[in-house]
Amino acid sequence: MAERSKVKKLGRQTSQDNKAYLPRVVSSQRTEISAKESMTDVPSEPVRRALRQTSLPHPHPMAMPQKINLKSEYLALKEELATLQFETELLKKAFHLVFQEDESCSKLVISETPEVRMFQRMLASPYAVVDQAKVTISTPSATEDVAEELLKSVMALAPVRPMLCRNFFPTFNLNAVSEEHIKLLGSVEFDVLGFKDSIPDELDREQYMVMLIMHMYQQLGLISCFRIPEAKLFRFINFICRRYRHVPFHNWYHAFNVTQTMYFLLTTCECRKLLKPFGLLVLMTAAVCHDADHPGLNNVFHAKAHTRVGILHKASTLENHHYLQALSVLYLPECRIFENLPEGKRARAYEYIRHIILATDLSLHKIILTSMESHGKRLAKQFNKRKGAKLNREEKIAVMCCIMKCSDLSNEIRPSRIADKWAALINQEFSDQSAAEKKLGLPLTPWIDPDKIIMEKEQINFIKGLCMPLYQTLQNVFTPVDVCIQQLQSNLENWEERFRIVEEAKGIREVTDRSVFQEDQQKGTGKSLTDQLTSLASGAAAGLGIGKKKKKEKEKEKEKEKEKEKKVA
Repeated sequence: MAERSKVKKLGRQTSQDNKAYLPRVVSSQRTEISAKESMTDVPSEPVRRALRQTSLPHPHPMAMPQKINLKSEYLALKEELATLQFETELLKKAFHLVFQEDESCSKLVISETPEVRMFQRMLASPYAVVDQAKVTISTPSATEDVAEELLKSVMALAPVRPMLCRNFFPTFNLNAVSEEHIKLLGSVEFDVLGFKDSIPDELDREQYMVMLIMHMYQQLGLISCFRIPEAKLFRFINFICRRYRHVPFHNWYHAFNVTQTMYFLLTTCECRKLLKPFGLLVLMTAAVCHDADHPGLNNVFHAKAHTRVGILHKASTLENHHYLQALSVLYLPECRIFENLPEGKRARAYEYIRHIILATDLSLHKIILTSMESHGKRLAKQFNKRKGAKLNREEKIAVMCCIMKCSDLSNEIRPSRIADKWAALINQEFSDQSAAEKKLGLPLTPWIDPDKIIMEKEQINFIKGLCMPLYQTLQNVFTPVDVCIQQLQSNLENWEERFRIVEEAKGIREVTDRSVFQEDQQKGTGKSLTDQLTSLASGAAAGLGIGKKKKKEKEKEKEKEKEKEKKVA
């Protein structure tokens, strides 16, 4: 009986070590045996005979473990069951997407985490008008019936894009990315809008762009450094991609364009020299998410229309909404690319992403520019060091926000053949918003009225008033950014020449020298940049994901204060 029990135990061990039939990698640490046990507890002859008869692979009999660590077995089995449960949930979600109208779908119960359910409630119908009575109808041509009908609709230029079954299951091959495109990722010559002609199918285009972003994460060493599961990174980028609407400018192509510019600044322009891998991770992630679910209608519009998002976020309306969209995807179990970060570092990642996305609010342009200029000299010295650049918290935030703003306002650092396309798209979005305001009878926003804007002059003001000061400030720290300033100057001369032609043809006399983006700049409060960004985070977004971190920081600060008091005493 004793020999049979040994055979059963050994047979079970060898069958579990044979993982060829498993579709995923499981723990190999199933047994623990000391060197003494492996040398002294030699199997008897009947046991050796039984092992020789089995077809399953097994180690040398002399090193065959005799004892099974039940705790290791239990943990391995628990991990395996958790993986199966996770994949079952993915299949159920995909089943719902494919058979949405089938009554049998209601029988499937999808288990969502409390955080996911919270985000679903918080982000439901963000662009619906909440209080029609407060909406000011100023245009006489808009009748009450027309205005009421339009106000009941969603205040967005395009509808929400549904999730697809293929977004759940990784079907990527990074080796399929073109070598030519990989080289162009590190330059301003990359033209993502050209994919519309070269890749006819929209879904294939999006998948290819997802793979290119994954390649950027890989080249920066983020996947290996932070142990990001590639399948979850694939889903994360795919899910964020589907959050972007088909509006003229603030769409998935813009998100990719900003992310690629971020990669260019970090690598070719050497901006990563002052940042650690953690800084690169939050910058790339924020770039991908920074305009998620943009409706094509700006903050001013939502304040006038009294939409749900306009009421929820009083300041930096859309930027707070974009951050919540990013957080809602990062909290999904299938998209948790930060799952292997320590809890404190994960909370800090959410906080940094919030700061970076809020920094894209153009009303904060002067505040961020002033903050970067105040740290410029010390940052330049740190950049010129060969090794050991050290930044304090405020300097890190200033650098990351400035790099993000440069990436967001990067259309004019590209060759004119590419920059012209983006200029036409942003003007189209302005025109569409102005048309929506006229239909609704809302007060018209003068600086986006297509009847008053001259695109050539607006691009001149945009480069002079926003882009050039911003890139010059960044170039004062990171000297390789000079290549961007040269292209800005070239494009500026091009637009000035085109404006002279328009001016002569139309007999234009009076024009403004201020860009539409320079309107309503917020004034600095004298506080640090971090404090000002934190104050702009709405109550809905302020504490999500970072509450525990703040408590720990306060405890550490108290401990430091106590240590200082002891030293003084």
